[in-house]
Amino acid sequence: MKSFIEIGCGPDGSWGLSLLKKGWKGWFVEPHPGNIVELEKRLTRIPNTLCKFVCAAIWIKSSIFRFCLTPSGDMASTQISSHIGESEPYYTKIRETTGLTDSKGQRIVGKSYWIGAITLAQLFEKTGPVDKIRIDVEGAEVPILREHEWTFLPSVLHVEYHSQEYQTEIHDILQRQGLQRATTGGMEHKYIGANQ
Repeated sequence: MKSFIEIGCGPDGSWGLSLLKKGWKGWFVEPHPGNIVELEKRLTRIPNTLCKFVCAAIWIKSSIFRFCLTPSGDMASTQISSHIGESEPYYTKIRETTGLTDSKGQRIVGKSYWIGAITLAQLFEKTGPVDKIRIDVEGAEVPILREHEWTFLPSVLHVEYHSQEYQTEIHDILQRQGLQRATTGGMEHKYIGANQ
């Protein structure tokens, strides 16, 4: 049976849902617990689905993130490391000061919660090799892909990018790993393994 992972699936998980409807099995990875609840509701409408949920952020190392859900439904986060004083932005518009702030330095008001982050390697230990992967982690694609050492290559990898600079760097990283760009569409590129 073919398998997939959708990282950053949001509340609809439409990419993964389309594969489930074709008989695939899969994993949905999402840091927002509310989005997982919504996705589970959608899955009840599809009989005989084989899928699992991972409520975690994906990052370059295991860590803890503080997420803030704004009243408009947007989500922002800052990595809070176990090392005092160390903080790395996960969502590029947010920086850590006395709390979460937007790009203009205004404090974000919203429900805040903590969530664990795992690496791609830790995720793949749980899932094993899969046929297709989709990554949409709101600007963190470059450091995540740069730091990951691939022990297997999926047949197909979809990656979202957020700027021309990201697009070029993602392409270079994946090409060095043996993946070739097959198609582009909007802000997402599809890569295939060189042996496909």
